[in-house]
Amino acid sequence: MSEAFHRIAMTTAPIFLARGYDGVSLRELAKELGIQAASLYHHCPGGKRELYVRVLRTYLQDYRARMEAARGRSRFPAALFRLADWMLENPPVDAAAVLHASLGAEDERELTEALHASVLAPLASIIDEARDRHAVGRDVDPPLAAAAIVALIHGLGFTHGDAPEARGHVHAGLRLLLDGVRS
Repeated sequence: MSEAFHRIAMTTAPIFLARGYDGVSLRELAKELGIQAASLYHHCPGGKRELYVRVLRTYLQDYRARMEAARGRSRFPAALFRLADWMLENPPVDAAAVLHASLGAEDERELTEALHASVLAPLASIIDEARDRHAVGRDVDPPLAAAAIVALIHGLGFTHGDAPEARGHVHAGLRLLLDGVRS
């Protein structure tokens, strides 16, 4: 991938994530980049749909790398709290919104796999490692637990404008998930 396309992806992905596929035109994206719309066709001759898929795939690969860097060497449960904090500090990746676009089956499958690998898999791997160390029950399904954590972060974290308050709610929610409601 060229450096120019990487810049395009890192600039336009947050716009697509915030406004959706139908909420932005190629002309608006080009204006944001300071280039002509025709230049986008150089990178994605298939037009907006190709751009959307390539941009989000590239962004999601970068997202995963940044998530893994944020985790560092931390282990369960601290790793979950570190990634939750990191996710709160970065633009949310809403799978339903990403897949809401009118895409073909192959593009939808590709983005679904990229979303899983980039957003859910890093969290699921923490749960899986904890399961291997008997820190969580063997019956815990790591991908399902990861999806619950993402839902918690999106539901509690991004509904509050105040970052410290959001962080507090997300941490309380994580503790509830980890400790359960039983006494």
